[in-house]
Amino acid sequence: MLNSIQKIIDLVILFISIVAAYYIRFYKTDLEHLELSFYMSSAVIIMPLYLWTCSICNLYKPFRTNNLIYEFLRILEATVIIAVIALALSNLLKIVNVSRLVILYSMIVNVVLLTAFRFSLRIFLRKIRSSGHNIKYILLIGKNDGLVQIAQKLSSKDEYGYVVTNYKGSIGNLNKYLRNNLVDEIFVATEDNDDLEAIYGLCEKFGIKINIIPAYGKFLFKRIYVDEFIGIPIINVREIPLESIVNRANKRIFDILISIISIIVLLPLSLIVAILIKATSKGPVIYKQRRVSYNRRLFYMYKFRSMKVDESFKGNVKADEDERCTKVGKFIRKYKIDEIPQLFNVLKGDMSLVGPRPEIPTLVKQYQDEIPNYMLKHQVKAGMTGLAQVNGYMGDTSIKKRIEFDNKYINEWSMWLDIKILFLTLPSIFKKSDVTED
Repeated sequence: MLNSIQKIIDLVILFISIVAAYYIRFYKTDLEHLELSFYMSSAVIIMPLYLWTCSICNLYKPFRTNNLIYEFLRILEATVIIAVIALALSNLLKIVNVSRLVILYSMIVNVVLLTAFRFSLRIFLRKIRSSGHNIKYILLIGKNDGLVQIAQKLSSKDEYGYVVTNYKGSIGNLNKYLRNNLVDEIFVATEDNDDLEAIYGLCEKFGIKINIIPAYGKFLFKRIYVDEFIGIPIINVREIPLESIVNRANKRIFDILISIISIIVLLPLSLIVAILIKATSKGPVIYKQRRVSYNRRLFYMYKFRSMKVDESFKGNVKADEDERCTKVGKFIRKYKIDEIPQLFNVLKGDMSLVGPRPEIPTLVKQYQDEIPNYMLKHQVKAGMTGLAQVNGYMGDTSIKKRIEFDNKYINEWSMWLDIKILFLTLPSIFKKSDVTED
């Protein structure tokens, strides 16, 4: 019922946003433009797609324990997606008079109104839940750490609207309990297959949703799924988003497009740097070093040479403390200009724009034994920048924290996350870099 109301109000807000955007753009103007009726009829056609986009962005899932920031980001994501689709359709159908500003303004108004509506709805629901209405009754059966955490979370705030009960009886008496008590959902923690089968059967009988909290929960990650192997269902404990062919293809296309554009834009700067390096010190313009990337494969990572040629040097040091670093080298390191040639690594497919930073083979062997989950970073391509770097973990910082951020990136990857990391990387280019970890 609530979802149906939300969808209706979301559609009303969509039309209000378009009307508001139209009048913001064309109020008191003599510019030639399409009539409001065109935008309204287009909205009618796009309504199913709009609701579907909101659905895949999780805007119609229960949000009792989600915060408003999470929901705002989902609203923003859905609005951007539908706006991009609208622009693509207008270009595809060659509707030349569609106002881009109307679409932009409608996006802004839509996000503001949807967020305000969801905020108001949260306040309303939390008030009625605090007074004992719109309650969900949860029954906990068994005991493990996961079940304890669920009980603490659901019972922590009245506005969540959960009444949590720990079942103390035997499984044999559960049928009688469910017949005489209101239960909406059951969370089960047991290693006894017979008990689990009996509980599942009773949940099917009474139409109650069942959730199983495994004893091996510490081995599971945020994204898991049930797979099939030779006809037998299995639990895949780590679903990596970039294992998907579609996701890999999207990321690769994005890498190719951005690297080509960046190479072209930065070509004049690259030529100047190359000339200065060649004119001020002997040796090649490009320095290459073996690094480890996807599936533990070795590749040569490129950088503008910033030091005097020294075959005995195998590591990384602070740029301003090494006498071998040239004057040009100090400057290009300071502003990370020396990293530009890695765009060719990206174009070749050795690296990605965003991902865990690659290490030299000797350090990989060392950290493999010292740092838990270190090798997981090699399940995706190495990147020019990453989540660890934009959070300040580079150079002489904790390698354990870097790996935590790298693994978080791998488990939670999305194109939006890549774009966010790239934007967060830009300001760091203009900050002085005292250390080089790469």
